Amino acid sequence: MSELSIENTWHMAGMRGTGSDTVVAEEVFVPAEHVVLMSSLQSGKPDPQAPTFSLQNVVGSMPAPVLGMGMTMYDLTVAKLVEGRPLTSGAKLQARAVDAPGGQASIADAAMLIDGAMLHAARSARAIDTATAEGTLMSPLAVARVRMDAGTAARQVRQAVETLLDVGGASRFADGDPAQRIHMLLGLHQQ
Repeated sequence: MSELSIENTWHMAGMRGTGSDTVVAEEVFVPAEHVVLMSSLQSGKPDPQAPTFSLQNVVGSMPAPVLGMGMTMYDLTVAKLVEGRPLTSGAKLQARAVDAPGGQASIADAAMLIDGAMLHAARSARAIDTATAEGTLMSPLAVARVRMDAGTAARQVRQAVETLLDVGGASRFADGDPAQRIHMLLGLHQQ
């Protein structure tokens, strides 16, 4: 990092938490073993000196950060509700949101969506692991399924996070709340 510079180029409303500034590397030596060419990834025949990567491995890892954000959002919301966030409703029958059937149903819905996303990601991971262990490239159909699984997983997590934000209350949008950052990183503020 001492050989790199960072240009402060990221001035996007609601996206400051991503830290997506421009990293500049000028005249920096990069050892050959740290370089993976896209042509190698696409052919499935990387340089023998390079780490073992393939495009199928790269594509298969895409839902991991989104799944992590969804699971974290779930944990944060449940912890907040268990602490005793009060229920604010005109028809208040319970003192705490966690005790209200509507809140419990929302938490269950979010858990189901996150579990579904994990199942899609697991199916892709199995297919990638099998192809990698066998030393074969995945068929175009199998790669398409991995991409479909990644997209479906991301949509399910986004829907779960929206549900969790609803049940978690307006305080989840405070600048210092990790839930707000997850909301921004998933791009939910743009809808």
